[in-house]
Amino acid sequence: MMTNLYKIRRKSDGLFLATATYDGLHFVAKRGRVFKRKADLMLHLFHNEKYYKNNAADMEIVELETVIVDTHNVIDILQEKEEKNRTKEENRKKADNAYMRELRRQEYLKLHKEFGS
Repeated sequence: MMTNLYKIRRKSDGLFLATATYDGLHFVAKRGRVFKRKADLMLHLFHNEKYYKNNAADMEIVELETVIVDTHNVIDILQEKEEKNRTKEENRKKADNAYMRELRRQEYLKLHKEFGS
């Protein structure tokens, strides 16, 4: 399934439109506002015509084509994360137990050396 998306780019510096406000057009690098339908883009242009008229020669519409490569079930992702967290917690508990055993062993050796058997 392919989808077309639209952006407005300023030719002079390649920046994409971020937003249009009462004080003019605002551009940002690389990202910018995405119009999912051509009708939305056209409506935006007509509502903000006064800002675009003066700079129309420096503006272009970029049409992007997106392709869905793969899909993933949300439940699978959540279960993977849960399993990873469970494993992480089990490993932390094992490490804590090993650390406590080592502390007890060191205490035993210290007492054994001090008092003998």
